[in-house]
Amino acid sequence: MPPKSDAGTRLLFRNVRVYDGVSPSLVTGDVLIDGATIAGVSSSPVGEDPSRETIVIDGGNRVLMPGMSDAHVHLVGNANSYVDMVAGTESHIALNGLAEAKNMLHRGFTAVRDMACDTGSIKSVIDRGLFEGPRIYPSQAAIS
Repeated sequence: MPPKSDAGTRLLFRNVRVYDGVSPSLVTGDVLIDGATIAGVSSSPVGEDPSRETIVIDGGNRVLMPGMSDAHVHLVGNANSYVDMVAGTESHIALNGLAEAKNMLHRGFTAVRDMACDTGSIKSVIDRGLFEGPRIYPSQAAIS
């Protein structure tokens, strides 16, 4: 996985088929990411800016698509057994939830709505760039 993008990082995905979530067909070409912004999608090669460092990734004609969102997840509940929830320490339970957040990101989910549990601390460490994970919209207590 490439390093987490910050304001100065540029990623150039070459030779990818792009699924935009709207069009019925894929566009073949290059995708330029500048920081947290999709700066360009082009069916012809995107020129590199020699004055800025750019990480170039050859997509090998694979499909590149936007991250998915899951509007109903239980990061802590899915990551812990019943025994963990009853007898585990708060740290153990939270760290398992953090691991589940990373797993969600690696499955392609870049945003999740956690429906029940205290995921505020997990959200905080991910938002600060200390750990990998999706953007979390926590409910804290159960919504139902």
